[in-house]
Amino acid sequence: MKTGGEFIHHFTIRTRHLDAAQSSYDDCERRIYDHQGVLHGVWLPETEPFAGKKAEECRFKEGEIVEVAQNGLLKLGIISLMPITPDIACKPLSCDQTDNVYCVEFVSKGRSHYHLPECDLFRPRLPVSVTTRAKLLRIYKQLKPS
Repeated sequence: MKTGGEFIHHFTIRTRHLDAAQSSYDDCERRIYDHQGVLHGVWLPETEPFAGKKAEECRFKEGEIVEVAQNGLLKLGIISLMPITPDIACKPLSCDQTDNVYCVEFVSKGRSHYHLPECDLFRPRLPVSVTTRAKLLRIYKQLKPS
């Protein structure tokens, strides 16, 4: 979607309870909508419990190339780790929403990666060049040797 010559990738709406005694920006729920206004995903506050997610419940898989919007830039990355599964989440450690993330690797001179929630990942809207695909797959293969 373009407005006034600008490209809109997605919209984020943050919600916060008005009756909360101490409510910070991190306590907000984030609702992400794609460029057409369709709900793409929800990110719960970090302190919310997380019981794990089965691989078949995940929108993306390891080795998949994704698009990420960060600091006003679109970046391509490759998923190297999935969110914690229920069998790991049920261990004595209590899991929260910081465990409900994908590890996404980016092309860089050193290891460059972020731990991102599913709602912040998108399928690439434009074709991925052969060169970029090869670089990302090389990074993934270095981390996940066969």
